Amino acid sequence: MKVIFGINHPAASPHYVEYASLAIASARQVGYEPVLLYDGESPPIDVEKIECRSRFSQEMRAALRPDEYRIAAGAMLRLEIPFLFDDEYVLYTDVDVLFLRRLEMPTVVHWGMVPENRAGSHFNSGVSVMHVPELRETAPGFDAFCRQAILAGRLPSLCWDQGLINAFYSERITKLPDIWNWRPYWGPNPEAAILHFHGPKPLDSQARIDKEYPASLRPPFFYAAKQEWLDRRNRLLGY
Repeated sequence: MKVIFGINHPAASPHYVEYASLAIASARQVGYEPVLLYDGESPPIDVEKIECRSRFSQEMRAALRPDEYRIAAGAMLRLEIPFLFDDEYVLYTDVDVLFLRRLEMPTVVHWGMVPENRAGSHFNSGVSVMHVPELRETAPGFDAFCRQAILAGRLPSLCWDQGLINAFYSERITKLPDIWNWRPYWGPNPEAAILHFHGPKPLDSQARIDKEYPASLRPPFFYAAKQEWLDRRNRLLGY
C-alpha cells in the first residue's frame, strides 16, 4: 500500500527534511510503500520522489502573501494525488508523523479522516485515506470551489487544504478511528498506529514550545512521545 508524503523544499523548515526522513523510514518498517511529492529542489531523501506543483499555484500566488504561499505550496500538494496515481486507495500523511504499526486500508467513498478534535465533526487532513477514482470523478466541481475560495482570500482562514476538503466534501468524509491519527496531547494509547505531532514538534526547542503552545498541547505524554521519536530516529536513521 502506498503512503504519500508532501513537502515544499527548501522553503520549509530544514527540520522537515528530518521529519520526512523518519516518517518514510517508519512507514517502510511497518510494510508500507512510501512516495514523496515535492515542490522545488529535490529533498536529499532516499525514496521514490515525484516533483509536482499544485494546480492552484497561479491563483495562490495572486491571492496570498509570499509567506502564506510557501505554506500553501506544500499543503496543497496532497490534492494532486488523484492525478498522479492509479491505485484505488492511497494513504496521505503529513511528514510530522511516526508509524507505529500497519493498518489495513479501510473502505471509504471519498476521504477517510480522524476529526480535528475528538468530539468534533471537522476533520484533520494530516492523515487521509483517499479513494482515488471517486476524487478524480469529483475533481471538476472541487476545483471550481477551490479556485473561488482561494481568489476570495479565504485559504489561510480555512487552514489550507483541510478547510477546502471539509467544506466541499462535508458529510462524504468517512470518520476513521482515532488510532489512524493519534496526537500526543491525547495521552498514551498502546493501540495507536500513526502518531501525529500535531502541535509541538519533536525538534522544537523548549523555549519555542513554551512560547507558542498552551499547556494543553504539551502534557507529560508529549515528552514521552518526543523521546520515542528521537529513539526511532537514532535506530532507523543512524543518529
